[in-house]
Amino acid sequence: MSALPGDAQALPARLGWRDSAARILPLAWPVFIAQLAVIAFGTVDTLLVARYASLDLAALAVGSAAYITVFIGFMGMVVAVGPIVGQFFGAKQLHEAGHQLHQAVWVALALAVLGSTLLAFPWPFLALSQATPEVEAKMRQYLMALAFALPAALLFAAYRGFNNAVSRPKAVMVIQLAGLSLKVPLSAALVFGVPALGIPSLGVMGCGIATAIAMWAQVAAGLWVLQRDRFYAPFSLGGRLRPPDRRAIGRDLPMHRLMHRFPQALWITSPLCHLFAWVAALCGTNLWLGPVWPVFWIPAQDARPQLFVEPPAGCDSPSGCGRALAGRG
Repeated sequence: MSALPGDAQALPARLGWRDSAARILPLAWPVFIAQLAVIAFGTVDTLLVARYASLDLAALAVGSAAYITVFIGFMGMVVAVGPIVGQFFGAKQLHEAGHQLHQAVWVALALAVLGSTLLAFPWPFLALSQATPEVEAKMRQYLMALAFALPAALLFAAYRGFNNAVSRPKAVMVIQLAGLSLKVPLSAALVFGVPALGIPSLGVMGCGIATAIAMWAQVAAGLWVLQRDRFYAPFSLGGRLRPPDRRAIGRDLPMHRLMHRFPQALWITSPLCHLFAWVAALCGTNLWLGPVWPVFWIPAQDARPQLFVEPPAGCDSPSGCGRALAGRG
């Protein structure tokens, strides 16, 4: 272990900033594009519902605050699989890296049960927002649809964390862009309705249904890639989900692990991170603002939780990042 500081000190002599940038950019730009696609999910809903009805727009804002509180908090524990997989990937322990993905799926499913229950029965969020009965009714419909979307969102977070850790961010980017291309026409059809096809106008609930369909489509696409792409064969992912492994799952959950290996996970699971989202909900109690206030808030709210980039494989320390980048030459 004493050789690590020496390696870190010797790194600048081997890699200049241009060389480092040339190695990082191929990994960074797909992550950035994928995050823009995630932001666009909420932005598209905002633009469509804003043209539909102001009450639906208010319900979308308050409901989004509730969903972000649940999803982002739980996502922090699921994507913690990234640096763990990256550590095994850098050590060439590919079977163990694949095993961690299976255990991350179990973590995602367990958290989805709790999260979907909170969304299906959102009385804590309703009590905090003190929305009008009209907005509350629409918010309940929206959150019920998102309760079916949450398991898929958490499962895809595990897929995203795994692929970013093994230097395959493009596999995530392509699927998320495809999900966005499915989400846009679905949201438009379900919000405004398509009488010729017998599709009724659902308003804000249509956004939630479109999100659920797009999320599960992303999960199906990710599963297909894992099974068909030969790159993943050495990870021994197999066709069936392995049983829960308390030893492996224990690497994902303890907060001291998150603090050491993935500080972003600790931040996005903290209550302070959700304060900005709930400003939107609390503002809903001020009648003088009216139901049109979300127009100015939701685009920023959509972008806030996505403005971070996960570290490359092996980057759980400065010297580890240097060795990881040097090994990709």
